Amino acid sequence: MPSIKNTIFHSKREKHGIGKVIKNDKWVHFSALDAINEDEQLLVKNAIPCLPTLLSRDTDIIVKVNLVESSVLFAETPDWKIATEPAQGRWDRIINLDTDLPEHSFREIQTDPPIYHHKWMFVKDDYPGFDVKESMRWSETWKNSEVVKGLVNDPSTKFYRRMGRQSYWQTMVLDKLI
Repeated sequence: MPSIKNTIFHSKREKHGIGKVIKNDKWVHFSALDAINEDEQLLVKNAIPCLPTLLSRDTDIIVKVNLVESSVLFAETPDWKIATEPAQGRWDRIINLDTDLPEHSFREIQTDPPIYHHKWMFVKDDYPGFDVKESMRWSETWKNSEVVKGLVNDPSTKFYRRMGRQSYWQTMVLDKLI
């Protein structure tokens, strides 16, 4: 992996627009489902009836869509509006949506939950739940920090594989930035 020592991260939307994309997965806040493409919207529409209960209106929901695997994950995130890196809560996943026998699985909140980075990517620019511009500035702050650049440039840290866990993020990044 190339060094990022002298690169500068700028918060900007990628060519796909709304949503955070990693490999075949696209994460988007439930409020922005109308901003994803038609195939992704159809997959979500087909997944909703497979859920054992209706989605809660009392918590924020992140939707992960994977067209290649024909799967959709609906994850609660109780601290979405207040945390810089919100934690993933309970989730429901529907797989095999391209068959007559979709399957459902779920997971309760984990002790050391996954977290969401760059939450501004998941929402529209006019999202009312938090200051989108401030979230963009925060992404630039931590991505451009010497702390993160040092971790990324040291292969032994396996930063990109581990940064998505709340405890690692707190210990290796936040505690050192403050």
